[in-house]
Amino acid sequence: MNNGYLGKNLKKLRKDNKISQSKLGDMLGVSGAYIQQLEKEVKTNPSIDLIYKISNYFDVAPMKLLEWDLSEPYQDYAEMNELSNYLRDQARKKDDNYNTDKYFKQLFVKPSEWEENNRQKAIAILLKESGSDIKDFTEDEYARIEKSLIEYLSTIAYMKK
Repeated sequence: MNNGYLGKNLKKLRKDNKISQSKLGDMLGVSGAYIQQLEKEVKTNPSIDLIYKISNYFDVAPMKLLEWDLSEPYQDYAEMNELSNYLRDQARKKDDNYNTDKYFKQLFVKPSEWEENNRQKAIAILLKESGSDIKDFTEDEYARIEKSLIEYLSTIAYMKK
C-alpha cells in the first residue's frame, strides 16, 4: 500500500524534535525498528491507530503526514495515496455510523485543534508548568496522570459544595 510521504515526514519530524527511533517507538507503542522501517518505506501499511498516534504526538494533521512533503514549503497540491484514501474511507464510515462529519474533518486539522483534545491541552499546560513535557510520558503514564488529575479536581469540586 502506498503511504505517500509518511516515511519522509516521520523522519523529518523525529529529527526536528531530536528524538531517537527507539524513544519514538516507545512513545507510540511500537519498536524503534518498526519506526526505522516506516521511515525507509520498508513497511508501508501502518495501522490507522498508529497514524493517529503519530499525528497526535507531533500535532500534525493526519492527511498532512500522508499527502504533503513537510520539507517542501511550496508544494501546491496534496498527493493522495492508497493509505490516505483508506483513512478517508474509514472516517466516512465512522461518520455514517454517528451521523456526523467530525471524524472526516479531523483528518485535515492538527490534533491540538480537535474538540476532544481540550483536556489533553490543559494537562500539557500543567505538565509544562511543572517542568515536564507531555511527550516525555508513555500512554500508560499519561493515562495515570489524567486519571489522578480528574480525581483530584473532582475532590476539590465536591469539597466546594
